[in-house]
Amino acid sequence: MKRILSLFFVFLIIFFTVSCDNLTRITWEENTKKKIYASQNNDGGFKEHFLIQDRDLSSTYYFLEICDMINIPLNKDFKEKTIQWILSIKTKAGYFGSESQYSRQIQNTFFAILSLKRLGFEFDENLKQEIKNLFVRLKKPDNLYYEHSAEKEPFLNYFVLESVKAIENEEKFLDVKTQFKKLCLTSTSMNTLTKLFFLRYFDEPVKIDENIRQQLTSEMEQGKSSFIEKLWFLSFFEDDRLNSVIKTTLLKYKNLDGGFSAVVEDSSTDRETYYAVSALRRLNYKITGPEKNELVNFIFAHMNPAGGFNKPFISPSTPQATYKCLYILTELGYEVKNANIVEQYLNRTLKALLGSPDYHPLVMLNTLKALQILDKDRNLKSTLKDSNQHLYEDFLQNTYKNLEEKLNRDNFEQELYDVSNYVEILIMLGEEIPETLKQKIYINAEKVIGDSLKANSIVSIVPLYYSVKLIDNINIISSYNEQVDSFAKKLINQELNKAEKGDLLITYYAMMIQKYNHVLEEPLFCSYDYLNLFKSDEGGVRQNFESPPSLSLTEKYMQMYSFIKNYSVRTSSRAIEASYNGKKGLSVSGYKLRRLKDFDLILLKLYNNEHGHWNEYYITDGKNKILAKAKVSQTPEYNDILVFEIPKGKVNERLYFYFSGKGRTEIPRFW
Repeated sequence: MKRILSLFFVFLIIFFTVSCDNLTRITWEENTKKKIYASQNNDGGFKEHFLIQDRDLSSTYYFLEICDMINIPLNKDFKEKTIQWILSIKTKAGYFGSESQYSRQIQNTFFAILSLKRLGFEFDENLKQEIKNLFVRLKKPDNLYYEHSAEKEPFLNYFVLESVKAIENEEKFLDVKTQFKKLCLTSTSMNTLTKLFFLRYFDEPVKIDENIRQQLTSEMEQGKSSFIEKLWFLSFFEDDRLNSVIKTTLLKYKNLDGGFSAVVEDSSTDRETYYAVSALRRLNYKITGPEKNELVNFIFAHMNPAGGFNKPFISPSTPQATYKCLYILTELGYEVKNANIVEQYLNRTLKALLGSPDYHPLVMLNTLKALQILDKDRNLKSTLKDSNQHLYEDFLQNTYKNLEEKLNRDNFEQELYDVSNYVEILIMLGEEIPETLKQKIYINAEKVIGDSLKANSIVSIVPLYYSVKLIDNINIISSYNEQVDSFAKKLINQELNKAEKGDLLITYYAMMIQKYNHVLEEPLFCSYDYLNLFKSDEGGVRQNFESPPSLSLTEKYMQMYSFIKNYSVRTSSRAIEASYNGKKGLSVSGYKLRRLKDFDLILLKLYNNEHGHWNEYYITDGKNKILAKAKVSQTPEYNDILVFEIPKGKVNERLYFYFSGKGRTEIPRFW
């Protein structure tokens, strides 16, 4: 019985551990997805740097209010952390936040008090008194609050009155209320809409006559009063004829990221989303279904795991960010939302790049990669030629010209990144790279590889990675391949031994270089546990424990994860006799099949001195010829390898290895 119970408890522990690991993974994936969805601009593209954590009092207030309005519950732990954070930023002077400017003291204190109240916090007498002392100290001799002009800054008085009302009876500040009401009734220079709002606030009769109504409606239709805050003001007046226009206008400002904005083009702000949701709620418009899901995603994407909410990051779309976001989403198995709008954005970008003789190669490459993700069967060359064949031909000539210019410059290492991108563009488009350029690429890249190995430093891994990848793209294996493999594995072991003090970027370059540097020895991978160390609770991946999560590192993490997850190998060391000039006896030995996500690699190890004289190697299924990746050599080399990049599914067919255009042997299908 004891043995059965022991086994049962062991099972429970294993089950609980696995369940927790899965829950952590799912939570991280969900948080990453939410942040990516919330980073999409209205033009269809995505923005960079949206993973930056910029916790803000006003954002916390706005998002908490939205959660309350649409009945989104927040868990107890998050509420407690938010309360602790808000209380931790109260100054000795009584105000909240780090900004000491007069108006910011009042405004941030309002945001803090209303947020605490919304979270169910109970104010003790000491805190109440500190807040009241602050407001008494900031009060002007005329019992009003303003920095320059009471009529131009009426909301400071509103913030004070609402703050006091939240912690106890606002009658304690009756002098302020009386004076402020008098100002609103008598002011001739206060903004008309603001004045009407405050008259409504004080329960004074407000009448919108036909002239005012027509003026406001006309301004809304023309976009002159399209700021959402103004529409929020108007929603208080309960004017049926205005309300229908307000509702229609507000819904036009719904963005792809789930929020609202009229002031900022393409993406949402917390402030305008709050005003929009509040106004729509007042007009009895219910946000439900997909609209609500997108709004909830926008809210939760800005939650800070340490409590509070982050300020939405506003920036234009870039093809680089768009590619990374699409790649991460598809690797995680999530849908690319608004794919047709994303494609329109990418096609517009593509058209602009085609017409620019000095286009940026990285921007073009990421645009092509993003389009390929949206449709993996898309023929990119046809897409570009169909849009404008003349432009495409000019673009191609510019690409060759720019590539050659960079290859002819003195410091090749400085041009390495651009050269690598130009070459990858040509390969993606199925265009040939002239032999003269290939030779220059090889000579320059091989020199960088040799110099990097000689330097033997961590920083050498970056130029080493791009150089190895570059010559792999032109079907050449570096003569330094064994040394490169040893150096990369040495760096990986160093980083793995550092564990929590490690640097994921170094591990990325050292691990991924093994995908392009071909040796018979198996690659060295880091573990999933090691990768998980760099995940951020709020989504995304960081470079080290001192840095915030970034989109770039998240994309690199997904590349590493995919490499490890999809890699498998089958091996045979049996010798295979090959036929050459009607004779048998030449041997090809050491077959390896390496399975990757997008293609498979066949490695053939050669064991015969005759192969040093062969000048052509390829694998064929009888229809298509796949050229070998091989070393460049002027002398016979023995005991070496050839590598063939095989399209997915082809390894199950009958394949033949040809050499020197005459000899051949069948590739065994032991896999």
